[in-house]
Amino acid sequence: MAYLTERERLTVASMLEPMIRPITWHVSVIPDDPRSDRCVELARELQSLNPESIAVRVDIEAPTESTVDDRVQRYPRWKLLDEKGKEAGFCFLGMPSGYQFASVLNAMIDVSRSRILVEPRTYLWCQRLERSVILLVVVTPTCPHSPRMVALSQRMALANPRRLAAVIVDASSFPDWADSLGVREVPWLQAAFAGDPRPALNVLGTVSERQLLEQLSVWYEARNISEV
Repeated sequence: MAYLTERERLTVASMLEPMIRPITWHVSVIPDDPRSDRCVELARELQSLNPESIAVRVDIEAPTESTVDDRVQRYPRWKLLDEKGKEAGFCFLGMPSGYQFASVLNAMIDVSRSRILVEPRTYLWCQRLERSVILLVVVTPTCPHSPRMVALSQRMALANPRRLAAVIVDASSFPDWADSLGVREVPWLQAAFAGDPRPALNVLGTVSERQLLEQLSVWYEARNISEV
């Protein structure tokens, strides 16, 4: 089944032309899950638009200790890998559509071109992290403001994928998860230490890169001091 019209295929193929180095989508699927099947089909369709630069790897993975939430294991997910097969810090849960589809394409291009599009101050903060941080961003396909927060979190993760990961969740596809988090509006970003179940920093709505960095810095230092 084709998800893109012929006109859309031409547009997406043109958008992906700036790619330089190959990337891989590692798509983790759930057995007998129609959502997983649709994700694999879309990933293959993207690959067909630029087969020299896009590879697709599909795995059925047994549940493991999650870096975000054990519910991650129950949803089909896309992880973006760089040319060396290393995680680039970007994970999308579900089926990218609407405004979020463009966010996925932009992430592919950033990783392919090794672009780190953050301010020097942000880059230094990302590089100095001593603990792994998850940036969980809840979005919807119809929210025109969500891509800004997706891009901010993805670009920060790309500045230090060993310590930062951006995980994007579509609230319309996973309303139970959004409800459990208390999300009433999107975009909604939560920062937490990997493997730490305690409440973390929540940011509602769109903010600038400097505003997000300031909030993250205050939260990170306060949490570290409280645990010494």
